[in-house]
Amino acid sequence: MPAALSSPANTMFMTLHGWLKHHSWWEANSHEMDAYSLFVARTSAMRLLADARQGDSGGAWGMNDAGEAANGESSPAPIAWFQVSWSDSVPVDRPIPAQPFLNCVGDVLDRIGEVRVETVQLVLPLQSLITTGGTPQYPTARTFRLAQDAGWFADINPRERRPIRVTIDSGRDPAIQAAASGMQETMAGFRHSAFVCDSYSLSQHDPLAARSPVVDQLWNGPPQHRVSFTGVLAEWSLNAIGWMAAFLSDTANRHGISTPILLTVSGTG
Repeated sequence: MPAALSSPANTMFMTLHGWLKHHSWWEANSHEMDAYSLFVARTSAMRLLADARQGDSGGAWGMNDAGEAANGESSPAPIAWFQVSWSDSVPVDRPIPAQPFLNCVGDVLDRIGEVRVETVQLVLPLQSLITTGGTPQYPTARTFRLAQDAGWFADINPRERRPIRVTIDSGRDPAIQAAASGMQETMAGFRHSAFVCDSYSLSQHDPLAARSPVVDQLWNGPPQHRVSFTGVLAEWSLNAIGWMAAFLSDTANRHGISTPILLTVSGTG
């Protein structure tokens, strides 16, 4: 796992748990590319990688580190981790870039091997979101953008729907627990099929969610204050999980959460 970084404070980190089997040709051939190199190449091609020659501008993030994870004692086993950061704030009409981040990670892992993802953990820097100071009852420009993006999931085969649990931990800041009821009410009023939230709990036990995948200095750790939401995701994919992460980030931010959060997303059925 990476060490704490001294430059940009807005760090987005992801670790995947599940199963990864390398392609036979990947194992057999000598190659220079690894998870880090492939992620740089993919995000550069998608114009998401900031160009250091332009003063860290012109992209969604700057690359920090990435790699395949050695199997640990946790179950499901870790597969890989990726870390990016940025120095500027996220504009008021833009979601936190979790969806393109996960999409590129999926492209990288598909290049390396066959993947089955069972749990996703994400550190999201909500402090980087510019807010308008409005109330949770009134959608922001960012919320409208997310609603538009949710249309991608409108006509998915209903058989692809997946019950999930997503735990949000705000570390040393207890604010997430006070915001949980209002967040569920706000999500219930947002009509879409990408993620339908059913309930929340302040006492849901999740051993993985109780462990931070990164050093405490990269967010607001250690894990301490959390809430778990259950619901149905339109499909179990990194694309859908990325959209949901941005949606939950916007919802939490509208309810006053402006500290880094740790999301743990797992299927329940």
